[in-house]
Amino acid sequence: MLKFNISRVMKLRGIEKPYSYFRKRGFSQETASNLAGNKVEGMKDYNIQKLCVLFSCEPNDLFEWTPEKNESVEGHPLAGLKRAETQTINFADALRKIPINKVEETIAGLK
Repeated sequence: MLKFNISRVMKLRGIEKPYSYFRKRGFSQETASNLAGNKVEGMKDYNIQKLCVLFSCEPNDLFEWTPEKNESVEGHPLAGLKRAETQTINFADALRKIPINKVEETIAGLK
């Protein structure tokens, strides 16, 4: 089953108050509420584009594929959307635990 999974990206980006985040960025109350609750059944292409710009990601990053029991994964075009069943690390939390000198080194390496 292919499903929209924005919660994974929000955790990775360290967004702690998703509803407020989406409202401040111009999403309607209904869309912000659905995104914040990861209860999206359909999404307009311009909203997908807006999310990709906000999160600096590709549309594929917003989706997740779980194959049906009898469905082969190997060589399947959707296999790249199959996510590992590991806990998503909140990058902001992880960053807070890194010593400042390591953060500075990392930032310097990005320039």
